[in-house]
Amino acid sequence: CGSTRAANPEEAEAVAVVRGMEAALRIGLYRVLILTDCQKLVSAFRDRPENLSWGALTWAPDIRVLATRFENFYFEFVHRSCNYDAHFLDAWGACTPDFAFLEALRPPLLLTLLGLTDRSATVMEAAGCLIIDPVKEFAKSAFYYKEYLNNLQSKVQDSLLMLQKDVKGEVNLARDNGDVIHNAVQHWIVKVDEVRDQVAELTHQAGQINSSLRGWRSARYRIGTESQKMIVIVEELLGEGRSFGNVSNRALVPPRVAEHFDVFASREATKKEVIKALKDSNTNLVGVYGMGGVGKTTLMKEIRKQVEETKLFDKVVFATVSQNPDLRGIQTQIAESLGMEIKEQSIPVRAAKLSARLKQEKSILLMLDDLWTRLELTDVGIDLDEVSCKVIITSRRLDVCNSMMTTKNIDVKVLSKNDSLELFRQEVGDVDSDALREMSEKIVNECGGLPLAIVTLARALRKEDKGVWTDVIPQLRKSMYEGMDIVNASIKMSYNFLKTRESKLCFLLCALFPEDDVVTMDALVGYAIGEDLLGDVETLSEARGNLRIMLNSLVSSGLLLKGDYEGYVMMHDIVRDAAISIARENRNESIISAGLGLQKWPKLKEPGKCLRLSLMSNDIREVSADIPECSQLVTLSLARNRSLADIPDRFFEGMKRLATLDLSSTKISSLPQSLSSLNNCLRSLYLDYCTKLQDISVIGNLKTLEILGLQYT
Repeated sequence: CGSTRAANPEEAEAVAVVRGMEAALRIGLYRVLILTDCQKLVSAFRDRPENLSWGALTWAPDIRVLATRFENFYFEFVHRSCNYDAHFLDAWGACTPDFAFLEALRPPLLLTLLGLTDRSATVMEAAGCLIIDPVKEFAKSAFYYKEYLNNLQSKVQDSLLMLQKDVKGEVNLARDNGDVIHNAVQHWIVKVDEVRDQVAELTHQAGQINSSLRGWRSARYRIGTESQKMIVIVEELLGEGRSFGNVSNRALVPPRVAEHFDVFASREATKKEVIKALKDSNTNLVGVYGMGGVGKTTLMKEIRKQVEETKLFDKVVFATVSQNPDLRGIQTQIAESLGMEIKEQSIPVRAAKLSARLKQEKSILLMLDDLWTRLELTDVGIDLDEVSCKVIITSRRLDVCNSMMTTKNIDVKVLSKNDSLELFRQEVGDVDSDALREMSEKIVNECGGLPLAIVTLARALRKEDKGVWTDVIPQLRKSMYEGMDIVNASIKMSYNFLKTRESKLCFLLCALFPEDDVVTMDALVGYAIGEDLLGDVETLSEARGNLRIMLNSLVSSGLLLKGDYEGYVMMHDIVRDAAISIARENRNESIISAGLGLQKWPKLKEPGKCLRLSLMSNDIREVSADIPECSQLVTLSLARNRSLADIPDRFFEGMKRLATLDLSSTKISSLPQSLSSLNNCLRSLYLDYCTKLQDISVIGNLKTLEILGLQYT
C-alpha cells in the first residue's frame, strides 16, 4: 500500500481499508501472524499521508485515527483467537467505541468498499482483494439490518397477514357449512402465525441495540441475516397461500335411516337379498327397482349403513342421477364423496380424472339412485372392467335396469298390511280412541303399502281431531277419481292441511329448485324475504330463525326431508312433482322449468299472470329483449345457466313488482341498466359465483334491497 498511488481520496481510503481487512482475515482465518500487513497499513497513513494524491487533506487526520484503530483491532482479533463470521465486529467494537465516526466514513468509503458504486470493481482489482465478497456480505447485513428488517415487516403486515385474514375468512365460512378444512391450509395458517411471532421477536431485539458499535457486536449482523432469510420464507408462504383453491371438502354425514326400517320383515328380506348379491363374486352390477314411493332410496341408505359398519367395501359412494341426468353433477357428487375436487369443466376430462381416482381404491361400492334411462357409466368415469368396484342402481322400471346390463335385479315390493299399519302408527303418534284406531286401518288400506303415502298422511294427521280424520278417505278418493295416484293424492292432502299461507308458499318455493337439489337456508332466505313470508324481521339472523321454524314444520309434515347438513333440506322427487302440479293449478302463478336442459327462453302461457318463474339449472345462452311482459312477476331465477353471458338492457323494464332475482352462477359481465327500474321493489339479489361480473354500479340505485349475494364473485 505504501507504493500505491491512488487516483483520488475515495480510492485511497478503499485501498487502505481493504488492505487492513485482508490482513485481519488472514489472521482470523489462517491463524498466521503477519505483522508486515498491519505495518503497511499504519505506515501508509500515519507516516506518509503526503505521498498519496489527495485533492484535499481534510481526511488525513481521520484516516490516521482509523489506521491506529485497525492496528488495535489486529491485536484484539488475534488475542480473541476467534472465527471471523461470529466475532469480527466484536473485536472491531472493542477498539472502536465511537460508532458515529464509522458512520461518517460510510460515504464514500464504505459505499465504495461494499461494491455499491461504479468504481468498486476497479478499486477491488487495484487492492488485489480476493476475499472481499464475504466481507461485503457480512458488512451489508450489519450496516443495513434496519432496511432488511423494515422490508420484512412490510411484507408480513401488508401482504402475508392480509392474505391470512382472507384465507381465515374462507375457512370460517367453510366450517359454518360443516366442511372439513384441508390439512395444508391449517398448516399454512399456523406457519404464518409462527412467522409473525418471529418477526415480532426480531423487532424487539433490534430495539434493544443502541447506537454504539460496542453494543452492536454480532446482533446487527444476525438480525440482518435472519431478516433476509425470513423474507424468502414469507415469499414462499405468499405463493402457497395464493395457490389455494378451495380450502375445504364437504364432511359427509352418514345417511340418516328411519328408525322404523329394521322392524319390517318385508323389507329385511329385500335387504338381505341385495347384500347377498354384493358378496357374489360373479355380480358387479345390481339393479333395484320398484314403483315410485315404495322406499328404494331409504333401502339404499340402510344398505349403505350396513356395508360401512361391516367393512364389506373400503369405500361407499352415493350419487343421485334423477330424471334429467347431469353428468357433471354426478361426477361432482362422486368426487366429493372421495374427497377430491375436479376443477375442469370438460366432461371427458373430468371422467378421466375420476376414473384414475377410482382405480386407487381396493374395493368400492357405487350407489346410483333414481335412474330413468340408460346411463353410460364410462361417460361418468366408471369402467367396471378396470376398477375394483361394484355398482347398485335404482329405478322405477325394470327395463332401465336391463338396459344397464345388470347381472342381478331385485324387486322392492310394497309393504305388507301389518308393516304398513305399524309404520302409520309410528308416524302418527299416540291415538287415544278406538274410533281413530279403526280409521287408521282404513286409511292405511287406501295407501296401498307405499311408505311415502303412509308417512305423508300419518304426519299430516298427527294431533288432528276426529273430524279431520273422517274427511281423509273421501278426499283421497276424490283426487284418485280425478286421475291422481295415491301418493300424489296424499301429498296434496298434506299440503292442504298446512295451517298458514306462509307454510304453503314456502313449500312451493322449495319446488323452484331442480329435482333432487339440496336447498340451503342461505339460498332460500332471500326468496322468502322477497315473498314477504318471514314477517317484520330486523336482522338476517331473525329471518333465518323464522325460516327454520317454517322448514321444520314442513319436515314434520313429511313434505320435506332433512339434508345431510345443518340448515339443508331436500324434497322427494314425487313430492316435488306434486308441488309443481299444485302450483300449476293455481292459475299458473308458478312456472317451474328448472333442470330441464332448456337452451332458450320458454314460451309462457299467460305470462301476465305469472308470479314465480324458475329457469334454474338450464343451458340458456341468451335472453331476447322481446319476451312477453311479466308485469306481475315477483320471483325470477336464472341461476346456474352457466352459458348465459348477456341480458338486454331493457329486460327488466316491465317487471314492476320483481322482489327476488337470482342470477348466480352465470357468465354475465355487467348488469342491465333496466335493473334501476326495480329501485322500489327488489329486495333480494343473488349474484354469487358470477366470476365474470365487473360492473355492478347500478346496484346503488336499488333503494329497497335487503339481501345481496356476492359470494365468490
